[in-house]
Amino acid sequence: HWYLQAATSARGRWQMADAATAYAAAAAALDRPADRAAACAAWCEAARCALWANREPAARVALDAAGPLARSDVEHAGLQALQTAWLFNLRQLGDAVAAATTLVDALEACADALPAAELVYGVRAVASLVPHGVGVARALALADRARERADLGDSAAMLRSVRAGLLQWALRPLEAADDLALAWRQTQGGVDPGQRFLIGNQLMRVRHALGELPAAIEVAQALLQDAAALQLGVLVQTDVMHVLAMMEVASGRAAAGLARFDTLLQRLEQGGDTIPDAFITALALAHMAVGRGDQAAAWLDRHPARGQNGFMLPDIAWYLTRGKLARHLGEDASPWLSRVSGLEGLPPALQLQCEVALATLRPTPHAALAALAQRLQGLRMRGLQRSVEAAAARAALAE
Repeated sequence: HWYLQAATSARGRWQMADAATAYAAAAAALDRPADRAAACAAWCEAARCALWANREPAARVALDAAGPLARSDVEHAGLQALQTAWLFNLRQLGDAVAAATTLVDALEACADALPAAELVYGVRAVASLVPHGVGVARALALADRARERADLGDSAAMLRSVRAGLLQWALRPLEAADDLALAWRQTQGGVDPGQRFLIGNQLMRVRHALGELPAAIEVAQALLQDAAALQLGVLVQTDVMHVLAMMEVASGRAAAGLARFDTLLQRLEQGGDTIPDAFITALALAHMAVGRGDQAAAWLDRHPARGQNGFMLPDIAWYLTRGKLARHLGEDASPWLSRVSGLEGLPPALQLQCEVALATLRPTPHAALAALAQRLQGLRMRGLQRSVEAAAARAALAE
């Protein structure tokens, strides 16, 4: 069908909004009983492309149309992956975590029967919820299982990106960095820009976690240039911008970072999107870095209310940022820090980040800080290591 040809062509160019529209038209035209499986697949592709373009209402329509057409375990697993991604995009985190937990079971049961592209997309949907409480070990095992597939094709880049993210959460950042750096070099010169974006997006984050700010900033700037040619949603692009802005502030370029935040907020407003909770805490930290405690407090006051289902990580980030602001203002941080709990539900990398934040914001013995710095040195997480070493120096003077 020519609608399917147009959709496939648009998706190949990462014109995801156009592809979603064409897949939906193709699915609607496949209305004979014999076309059931093809129509189900087309509706699923319409939903997938709409989610990439942050067109969640269109994705919902496609998912509702595909649901009654699904028959096999493979079709139902594909729908579960898309439903999980839809919930995550809408920030319905409690429901998304529950859906991802069920999705892991479905993917493990039919991983060999699923088309490689759908298996990888399913692993990606699970991986996006790992920071919010989904176990990293089973997700990483699924990613390793997917690596063994001989039919990965264009999905190989996405799998590489997803697996690197899982390695990072599992506190294996050096493996992730080495694999992504090689893949990034291979994307130079005419490779599919969407695949390049997937690899670079994760490489930026891993290098940021390792404290390699100049190298991470270089990748982020290249990503923003590439993203202009792709029909990726506003939230996808502004997420890169927010990481870049924080790195600019951390590397002493506060004016550039705050200006980028201003541009980011304008794009969200133009797109009619709400400001994600992660952006709010990042903005508060950025204003603290330049001595604007009152503006940091104002941004934190705009954060969603604590205690929402599935919002464990955003809540922890909010309390830690509140504690840092209290220290910044010369106030007692302990009332905020005492409310940080549930760290055992986070993946190892985030547990470590929270451990560092608490150790540097609370009175901590020099010996404990020195041991933590040595552990970070072994992981080559230089940014966190420098923060702990500074706290250790202050503790040594106090003792």
